[in-house]
Amino acid sequence: MKTPINPVNSRLASACQQAEASCCKTGLLFLLEDEYKAIVSWLTDNSPSELDEFESRCVKHDGFYLYDQKDCCQFLTETNLCRLHLEGVKPSECFWWPVQIYGTEPENLEFRVATRCCTACEYIDANSSLLDDITKRVGELGTDVFCRFRKVYLGNCGKRFLRKL
Repeated sequence: MKTPINPVNSRLASACQQAEASCCKTGLLFLLEDEYKAIVSWLTDNSPSELDEFESRCVKHDGFYLYDQKDCCQFLTETNLCRLHLEGVKPSECFWWPVQIYGTEPENLEFRVATRCCTACEYIDANSSLLDDITKRVGELGTDVFCRFRKVYLGNCGKRFLRKL
């Protein structure tokens, strides 16, 4: 499922490039089941030799996967661009970065922005239209999967509260 591009994303992408995609070089990445399946399908059709590595980095949970970026996401090019971006299979969490969803109960979900990887956090505030886009998508997907995700993985970046979901 292709995630729509928000106008804020171009500024975020620029900040990411300046930081050499540092957020893509550590930590665990949240993949919805349909995103996992889309990447598996894309790899099967376009780069089958990478499929085993992708699957070995993923751990299945209830309704989602966690992908271990290890020292670098396997989909980054030598120039720190995401190969999945133009293919329409880039995970939602990557499109939303540096915004993250926190909370373990639906009524307590909130937006936070990562503050340690690059200057992208400077382009996001509580009134950002990107948060409205994410809210809509989370509503379509259901808040329960995000709550289950945060019960498994709390994250590892500095974070600043933006607003409730």
